[in-house]
Amino acid sequence: MAKGAKFYLDNQKFFTDTTATIITSKNDELKYILGCLNSTLIYFVMRNFYMGGGIEGEFKTNNLEKIPIPKINSANKNLANEIINLVSQTLQSKAENSSTDIDKFKKSLTI
Repeated sequence: MAKGAKFYLDNQKFFTDTTATIITSKNDELKYILGCLNSTLIYFVMRNFYMGGGIEGEFKTNNLEKIPIPKINSANKNLANEIINLVSQTLQSKAENSSTDIDKFKKSLTI
């Protein structure tokens, strides 16, 4: 967490052997949440307002619930769809080549 947010989408039902938080929802909603949580804006918010306690860079689950990610509604549907599409493209590129640099996807989102 100290160098950036690390959130993943697991469609293959893997399990983790370390501490993890699991979020469940509809697939497109998860892609939207994934895109938001891995954004530089949300990382900035997390580092400056929601980190605390424990190991340096550790992010507490109860603070995750406080992150102000807007629900998808008619006012932000276009932006949400853009985020979902970019996450889908990123996941597809990573599936085809695990060493794909995803920075181009992060930079292509226009808010």
